[in-house]
Amino acid sequence: MSRTPRVYKFAILFFFLVTCMFFVTVHRVIVAKKALMLLSAIQFTQPQTVFPPRAVRTPLSLCPEAAASTEFAFVAMLSSDFELYGIAAAKLGHTLRHHSNLDLIMLELNTKPIPRDTRVLLHRAGWTTCRVSIIRGPSHLADDASRFLRASVYTKLHAWQLVEYSAVAMIDVDMLATKDPSDIFTTELPHMLAANKSLGAVHDHPLHKCNTMGPYPSSFSAGMMLIKPGTDTYTRLVNSIDRLQHNSEIDAEQALINTFFTNAIFELPFRYNANTVVRVCEPALWLEHKNEFRLVHYTVSKPWTHSTRWTTFEDPFICWFWRVEDYCVLWNMIDVRTGVQ
Repeated sequence: MSRTPRVYKFAILFFFLVTCMFFVTVHRVIVAKKALMLLSAIQFTQPQTVFPPRAVRTPLSLCPEAAASTEFAFVAMLSSDFELYGIAAAKLGHTLRHHSNLDLIMLELNTKPIPRDTRVLLHRAGWTTCRVSIIRGPSHLADDASRFLRASVYTKLHAWQLVEYSAVAMIDVDMLATKDPSDIFTTELPHMLAANKSLGAVHDHPLHKCNTMGPYPSSFSAGMMLIKPGTDTYTRLVNSIDRLQHNSEIDAEQALINTFFTNAIFELPFRYNANTVVRVCEPALWLEHKNEFRLVHYTVSKPWTHSTRWTTFEDPFICWFWRVEDYCVLWNMIDVRTGVQ
């Protein structure tokens, strides 16, 4: 008689585990199908947008080893965590190149050279490396005071020196181009210039407090910036690092740019910087624009933690928590060597 309750308990536990495994399996199948639909949307977009090539390639004054072959360019920077962010940069490059023939310029710190194997992946994905000097943060802060300062993010200001281009889009490498983002130059740039502004960006999110995030009601994200280069602006920006009071430890170059360009930033549509935090924190905004996304920004959920890099207890669950598992699986589906297949 004493064994009977144990048998019942075992049977209930077994049924519970089997049920959980069933629902987990069903969930994974649904997520995989959603990711395949996202991949198909990339694969079967319109033919690549081709911009007229320059008659003569123009060496870049910032890094003469590179040259401008188109009027516009996408620019990024790789300065740390080369193994993970190098893979991310390669996948981003493949999706950008799938959509457009515009130049892809990758800023590389001369004090932190990109490893050879990562450099091969970048070049295969279409990036041209441009070695630049480091731009340090405020002098009162140590270079390792925050993860942003450790990544030397102020060095992104070199994008303003790429004067051989009429305009550049400076983007973070933890993004994917899910649709052609090069229309930012043909559609948004003319409006920005007509408004007499030289910098465009998307509002940072969330706009209200959500979990540990936000609110950012008046801040613009530096994760994607449409820039009209100018050496004068570059010089004033760099000289402002110590002169302008800004929250460097928390928001680094983003805080500086928002302070420097107060009331002078052209607001770009959300589709050019679809911050993944929005799916949970502002679901209505996500649903409204999800079919228009050009650049998806993996801010709160780094996709490589979803299946390959579990360094903390939260890693396997972050994409699930922020409800972007389909986009994390999509990232895994982009081949780091051959791109979109």
